[in-house]
Amino acid sequence: MQLVVSQLVGRLARDVDLVLFRVVQESLTNIRRHSGSPQAKLRLNRNSHLTLEISDLGHGFSGTKQTGKKEARFEVGIRIPNTQERVKLIGGRLDIDSSDHGTTVRVTIPLGEKSREKLRILLADDHELVRRGALGVLHSRRGRRVVGEAANGREAVEKTVRLKPDVAIMDISMPELDGVEVVRQIREAVPGSKVLVLTSAHWMPGLTVTC
Repeated sequence: MQLVVSQLVGRLARDVDLVLFRVVQESLTNIRRHSGSPQAKLRLNRNSHLTLEISDLGHGFSGTKQTGKKEARFEVGIRIPNTQERVKLIGGRLDIDSSDHGTTVRVTIPLGEKSREKLRILLADDHELVRRGALGVLHSRRGRRVVGEAANGREAVEKTVRLKPDVAIMDISMPELDGVEVVRQIREAVPGSKVLVLTSAHWMPGLTVTC
């Protein structure tokens, strides 16, 4: 593997460091398992933005290009929806350019508080203690703002439609409307809002869904 790191990168915030680590980990795993590429290149640069690029010379994904707000449609590769959510939560964006000549995964993160808009988040869980804990964690992180809370599925849909958060974080098991129906209604009514579903429900242990 070829590694190119600018001397200007310096020490990164812990949340940025963790997200970049996961992107590199999943990208290199994909290259090894799916690309057929004999080599990979990792480049990390810093100017007004922090840019991470992982590229290979393989045969590409079974898709052409994934950038910005388009839905992920690749049949193989890194877990794109989960990875996009991680990058978005630190104020960045993930782009993937793939062809028969190789694939490049690119993460771009603006630097400085003025260049980073706060991510607007809605919390939905029927347990107040869980919401309080999530609020404490989110308020301790830069670049995040909780714009609303919901204690049941119906309220989650109503507040998402009204507040239009960037991300709605919710439990899949809630009263009045279950999480699956909530996700369906939110995606129809507010396609610009992402939904992060977390649960430790016994019927689906460890389920994590991003939409």
